[in-house]
Amino acid sequence: WNSRSRPHSARLAMSSDAARHAQLEAKLDSLASLRQEVQRLYESTRAELYAVREEVTRERRARVALGAENARLQEWNRE
Repeated sequence: WNSRSRPHSARLAMSSDAARHAQLEAKLDSLASLRQEVQRLYESTRAELYAVREEVTRERRARVALGAENARLQEWNRE
């Protein structure tokens, strides 16, 4: 049974199915690309978040140390 012996409607249906399949494949490729981009953005943002958290921790420790030094200097000035 070759394509020439098939009814016209069957050939159109197969053509329509092939076109739909191609559309779905293109959408899947697009979704895969978007997913990879979102994953890269997530990883980048996560790395930035950890870097900012480390910076905040260092600044808090420095502030505590400066507060302690300030308290020692105020005590020294009172003597």
